[in-house]
Amino acid sequence: MTKENIQRFKWFGITAAFFLILIILFVSKNHAFVSKKISTSKYFNKKLLEIPVKDIQNQIAPLNLKKLIARHLKIVIHTVKMHENYWNIAKHYHINVDTVLGANPNMPFVAQVNEKLIILPHTGILCRVQKNQTLSSIAKMYKVSPSIIEKDNKISWLWGLQAGEVIYIPNVKPIVMNSHWRSYFAKRGFFAFPLGDWLRGCSSPFGWRHDPFTGKREFHTGMDFPAPYGSPVYSAAPGRIIFTGPAGGYGNLIVMNNGRGYDTYYAHLSKFLVHVGERVGRGAMIGRVGMTGISTGPHLHFEIRYHNVPINPLPLL
Repeated sequence: MTKENIQRFKWFGITAAFFLILIILFVSKNHAFVSKKISTSKYFNKKLLEIPVKDIQNQIAPLNLKKLIARHLKIVIHTVKMHENYWNIAKHYHINVDTVLGANPNMPFVAQVNEKLIILPHTGILCRVQKNQTLSSIAKMYKVSPSIIEKDNKISWLWGLQAGEVIYIPNVKPIVMNSHWRSYFAKRGFFAFPLGDWLRGCSSPFGWRHDPFTGKREFHTGMDFPAPYGSPVYSAAPGRIIFTGPAGGYGNLIVMNNGRGYDTYYAHLSKFLVHVGERVGRGAMIGRVGMTGISTGPHLHFEIRYHNVPINPLPLL
């Protein structure tokens, strides 16, 4: 073989290798695009593709659902309606509030009418891949096996995860959230939930509202939790009973001193199961749900006061 033929063969090999790389890149990208199209385009409005979120360092980063590489994840975009909250929205879709937050890390602390929420079909979170993050580092951060992330996402065999891609991680709790939710989770657990669970949500949160009877704008000093008549009511924290009896609009009321300046109020009860002076532990049954006093239906009005000033119970539950 002459030197000229060797040179031609060399250039032919280089050219063939170059075109082979182009074909591999095209197939890889096209395959990923098809996966993304199947996973998302049928299930949400394309106008909602760019939704701002905060990353772990609270820096705004776009969550681009066009870059979702989860396998056939059926996403729904929910528009918040009047009287809805994150808890009853989660219940409607058979997920939990952690999952709602995991897909909407920058959502406001109180649901806003007409707010758009990404709803996942299963518990878990959406994670936007940051620069220099790898499958292993993300798995370590969420304390899951890399194989679990691989199973639920169409990760390119050639390039692995790319910055900007959005992946679904099942059955984990969110760690990316705004400062309001971060503060809530840092404080949560100081008091237990007085009905045992959040399944029925909150019908009226703490703060300004229009009174359901007068229509006037008034300050609501606690949270209302709907529940069937006669449902058990539990003490949110250990303490001493300092009042039981009728109390105007509160109806049948229990007031408990929990120490450190805190008192808890349990209103509209149908039955008392404790008496003044009695000491009870956290989670003890103290009464039953009713609709005494000024009430639109059976529910528990729960209130926390700090040095006799009503405060928002939500961050403490």
